[in-house]
Amino acid sequence: KTLRTSSVETAVGVLFIHGGGGWLGSIETHDCVARRLAHRTKFLTVSVEYRLVPEHTYVDALQDVRTAYSWLLDRLPSLYGADGARGEVVVCGDSAGGMYTSGLCVSLELDWQNN
Repeated sequence: KTLRTSSVETAVGVLFIHGGGGWLGSIETHDCVARRLAHRTKFLTVSVEYRLVPEHTYVDALQDVRTAYSWLLDRLPSLYGADGARGEVVVCGDSAGGMYTSGLCVSLELDWQNN
């Protein structure tokens, strides 16, 4: 779910990852948090829906988060109407979303070190 406020000052996006222990919670249960982030920061905010256990693994959910991060980073300048500009993404999460935030940051760092 993408939330945009009326005033945009820079091409920064927030990727919000909901909590719920990895087995419950959704973008709907944490919608008020994502909306508050969008309102207070004035940045475009994307709330990520990821696959939950026990039907899926931690790795599946982390891949969903990584896909959302890549999507936002690639499209952020055009979402702001500033094609060609460099976008920056702030990643944050609540509870289990914080765990997925850490996992994303570690995987991105490992990729960066290996390239």
